Amino acid sequence: MSVVFQTFIDRLQGARGKDTLGTAMSNLADSVGLNKFAYLGFRRPAPHLPVFVTSYPTEWVNHYQNRRYQDIDPVVMAARSSRLPFFWSEQSLGNRASQEQRRFFGEATEFGIKCGLTVPIHDSLTGMATVTFVSDRNPVQLRRDIEVHRQLIHLASIYFHVHAGQKLEDTAETDQPRLSPREVACLQWVVRGKSMWEIGEKDGEAGWYFHDWHHYQPSADEIEQGRELARDRQRKRRQKLREARGGDGEES
Repeated sequence: MSVVFQTFIDRLQGARGKDTLGTAMSNLADSVGLNKFAYLGFRRPAPHLPVFVTSYPTEWVNHYQNRRYQDIDPVVMAARSSRLPFFWSEQSLGNRASQEQRRFFGEATEFGIKCGLTVPIHDSLTGMATVTFVSDRNPVQLRRDIEVHRQLIHLASIYFHVHAGQKLEDTAETDQPRLSPREVACLQWVVRGKSMWEIGEKDGEAGWYFHDWHHYQPSADEIEQGRELARDRQRKRRQKLREARGGDGEES
């Protein structure tokens, strides 16, 4: 699976838009036996519709957007209050689902969307996102089959969210720098609630806790690059503080 994941990362790095991003994630989903995926990015300030990157049928995506189903989608609602990946199916709703939500699931089933695994992503920079992987298998079989790859899917979803934020948020900034593994690791700490100051104070060390990718080992150059990045950010932050304290009466 390390080869599959590295190929996925390489494709994300080379992606230039929604289509190539979607192809990268579709190939990863296929490699772990999943039929379809959907990325929904709820940006700040919130637009009328979320950012969509998906391999769902176009007819269903248009129907979902036209009906504004993101406002009643039980999976999206559950993701807003969860920070861990979770399985779902129509049966998991129990008695909590409204008639409208049951109709929503019935319509989704007609397009082969019966059950799945959703990865919620929360960060203070871009807002919330969900990455959902679905299958037409029964929920029990899906849970058993996907459990083996759950950690890989979780980390892949975070990487995808980072690249989608870079390449879909502002297409005018075509020369926007790509994130290094160290910077992605820092974003993982942000997702866990750490401030940028706390991350910087760790001098580049803490971000290397890749809990979900056990076999990854950064090179010495990458580690040093990460440390220098953290130190540079600290220097710039201190410089801004000095300017803010002493520059009130100065005019350039």
